[in-house]
Amino acid sequence: MKTEYEYIRFEKIAEKAKTSVWSCLNSHYDTELGRVKWYPQWRRYCYFPTVAAVYSEECINDISDFIHQLNEDHKRGK
Repeated sequence: MKTEYEYIRFEKIAEKAKTSVWSCLNSHYDTELGRVKWYPQWRRYCYFPTVAAVYSEECINDISDFIHQLNEDHKRGK
């Protein structure tokens, strides 16, 4: 699974029985921008911002790509 992108990266910070929690970090400053975790109401992983931030189209696409990977892995039971 790809976790490193040009401006952001993802680190696993918690492992639950069937899901995990990931921190989205700015690659240059190592500051947390948000978290990706399971949202039971929608039955999928979602992004939860932790700071007010401005995202470029590329960063939004990278976050979306990462979430897509997690949701696909979850569907396959990984």
